[in-house]
Amino acid sequence: MKDILNEIQTTQLSASRDAMRVADIRQIQVALELFYNDNKRYPKAENSQPAASDGKPTFSYYVASIPQAPEPADGSCSSDQNKFVYTQVNNGTDYSLGFCLGQAVGSYTAGPHTASASGIK
Repeated sequence: MKDILNEIQTTQLSASRDAMRVADIRQIQVALELFYNDNKRYPKAENSQPAASDGKPTFSYYVASIPQAPEPADGSCSSDQNKFVYTQVNNGTDYSLGFCLGQAVGSYTAGPHTASASGIK
């Protein structure tokens, strides 16, 4: 019985972290779109994150602290895949924001995903 309860708790914690990953990615996407509206491009990348000091207003104006992926990695996601990895694409006309889900969240399957100006795939 104790093992079953432990497994349920582990599954619930994993699901909670995955839901947080999706919420954080969406928060970053909103900030990226607001930045794009004001700067006519997406921010440059710095250390695999949107550069906080890029633009006028700067990216940090839209999000004071860039969310980091919850730990530990879940499901088949590696610790490297469990990082939010941002790249400016095509001189700022698009972006790539990689992340990984340990299990399905809504319509998103478990595994690596990429967010961009056209949505999450």
